[in-house]
Amino acid sequence: MKETLILIFLFLQFNFAQSQNFVFTAQADLNSDNIPDKINLSETDYAYTLNINGIKITGEFDVEGLNGFKIIDINKNDVFKEIAVHASGPSDDDEYNLYRFNGKEIYFLNKLKGNPTFNGNGIVYLDFWEGFWMRRDKFVFDKKVKKLKRVPQFAYYVGVKNISVKNYISIFADKSMTQKTAVLSKNSKIEILLCDIKTEEDSNDEIYLIKSKSGLIGWIKSSVLLENCEGFNFAD
Repeated sequence: MKETLILIFLFLQFNFAQSQNFVFTAQADLNSDNIPDKINLSETDYAYTLNINGIKITGEFDVEGLNGFKIIDINKNDVFKEIAVHASGPSDDDEYNLYRFNGKEIYFLNKLKGNPTFNGNGIVYLDFWEGFWMRRDKFVFDKKVKKLKRVPQFAYYVGVKNISVKNYISIFADKSMTQKTAVLSKNSKIEILLCDIKTEEDSNDEIYLIKSKSGLIGWIKSSVLLENCEGFNFAD
């Protein structure tokens, strides 16, 4: 029985790796000149070197698990195909460094942390787990700077319901928390609608827009929300 479980586990691991299609060497026409480009990825300590036809560029990740690269097509209506170099950390923290090759130069497009979706329509969606909700970002290619740039949002949709209030909390009409809207009572239920992230580096800057059981809407700081409410799903 134990041997069977081990074989099943190894089989699933193999199929997962195959489904990702990450490699260290490949040939592909990256700029529609009808000439296959020779692509090679080599790892050096915590960094790597991407080599296309003898033209090299180095890069690195915040995590150690370099898995290789795969060919992607961000926009099927242009002449380019892109390269996504991938690494994953101990908690399945995925990182992607994206590159484009024009036949003479390799351009670094951006680093994406999370789970990207490449639909081939020029738009890249990136999902990132924020502890108890999934954040979605949108990226588009900026021709002027030759970068894949994040599209600004007013706030991020959260959509988490049935959170219970443990202690009395106040919600506010403004993000500076000066105009109090209501005080929510113990054991009441709230819905978390939106999250405003001021900086990606500091989670303490997060504020949430919540809806009370009575239908009132107001802002609350992340620290106050997490300390005084329960029912969050922190599973990865």
